Amino acid sequence: MVGPAFLTVPFLFGVSIPGTSTPFGILIALVSWQLLLQRPVSIPRRFGNIQLAPAAIEKVKNKSLPWIIRMERKIKPRWEFCFTSSFLRQCHIGIMMVSGVLLTAPVPVPLTNSFPAYAVLFLSLGTLERDGLLVLAGHTFFVISILYFGLIGWVGIEGITTLWASIF
Repeated sequence: MVGPAFLTVPFLFGVSIPGTSTPFGILIALVSWQLLLQRPVSIPRRFGNIQLAPAAIEKVKNKSLPWIIRMERKIKPRWEFCFTSSFLRQCHIGIMMVSGVLLTAPVPVPLTNSFPAYAVLFLSLGTLERDGLLVLAGHTFFVISILYFGLIGWVGIEGITTLWASIF
């Protein structure tokens, strides 16, 4: 579960590295799929060999480390009912997978990477640490993601319809 959480870091602080959302989203979806099927997690070699610029890695590390330290102090086991069945665990992982797929969408609109990334981060860490409050936060960010993408789609369709009607 640490893998998907780690892969969200570039999208959490507004320091997203251009061109990373699609490969990272694919990796999150692939890892989540393997967790969903209860298989050992592995990634394709071509993704494992991706190299990022040292300056980009340093920037992400400097922005994320203080936040990770603060978050680690607050995470604790609570709301155990969120983990009482394997079905609930599968639901959490399935939502992480769908959020990874949402990250792959090349939508040039602010927050389209952040909302699904927070969903993956909170679901992943919440499941790993058995923190039901984090899992609830993850589900909330997933719902926000779906609503936000729906709004973007609706505005796009309305815009195209209006443009089409004004031309013809």
